[in-house]
Amino acid sequence: MTQDYVFGGSALKKIKIGDIISWSELADSEKNIVSPEMRKRFGLVSKLEIVFRGDRKVGIVKVIPMGSMFEKEVLAVCVSLVSHQQFHDV
Repeated sequence: MTQDYVFGGSALKKIKIGDIISWSELADSEKNIVSPEMRKRFGLVSKLEIVFRGDRKVGIVKVIPMGSMFEKEVLAVCVSLVSHQQFHDV
């Protein structure tokens, strides 16, 4: 592994701010309950970051989940692109 390797870096390159992404999680963070099955979530990307976790650079996607006003962090390796942001002339 090189010094510049970022865990989730290739996923970060495919995502831009404003994209809609999906990810799966076991816990419902808003209700603080753990579900017995995985739940697919969707949200809007608000920020892309590379942070240090332990001794490793990790790609983080900050996302505003659909139906929520609170931003949350998701590991970049856990997300899938649903739709790229698009600009339309009016």
